[in-house]
Amino acid sequence: MTNVQDKINWWQGLEPQWQKAINQVILQKGVITDTPNEAGFDTIFGHKYLRFAGPKAPYPNMGFELTNLSGLAAFDEAEMISVTYHQIASIKEITHLKHLKNVFFDNNCLTSLEGVESLPGLEELYVHSNQIESIKPIEGLTKLKTFYCSSNKLTSFDGLTEDHSENLRFFVCLPNEGIKQKEIIRVENTLGIKCRGTQ
Repeated sequence: MTNVQDKINWWQGLEPQWQKAINQVILQKGVITDTPNEAGFDTIFGHKYLRFAGPKAPYPNMGFELTNLSGLAAFDEAEMISVTYHQIASIKEITHLKHLKNVFFDNNCLTSLEGVESLPGLEELYVHSNQIESIKPIEGLTKLKTFYCSSNKLTSFDGLTEDHSENLRFFVCLPNEGIKQKEIIRVENTLGIKCRGTQ
């Protein structure tokens, strides 16, 4: 968005929770819904690295929890997005952001990774401490170097392939109560990917 009026229209279309989040985190103006000025919009869209840590996070920068990712849909140049310790249930709103390399969605309410398959450039994916039942959508994400999926509801690691083994150095998948030892052995012996646990 280059036109100021387009930016204003975008802002007015945002949910109040996202107006407050952007004002608090990016513009440092507190939990308000006020429309930014032109310099404020330049600051907002100048960010390629976006971090929204909820009030329960170890180092929070927000005083309330977000319920979706709709406010990030316009950040086409974003390379890193971190939305942790919130109430996020879906990542579909950002799956068109093709520059993303690093994504942090740990400690949310995700039940699915559906949509992540649209982000083939991802190098880091952190989704531990959610309610995810399958990692099948990562099948094509062969550039992944780090993948944290511990403390979810996984029963298998279907989605991991031999194509991941070349780059994936940190597969932190334990604990996951539904994972049996034979599944760990399959991944380590057949795919050559070490199953790591959280410390």
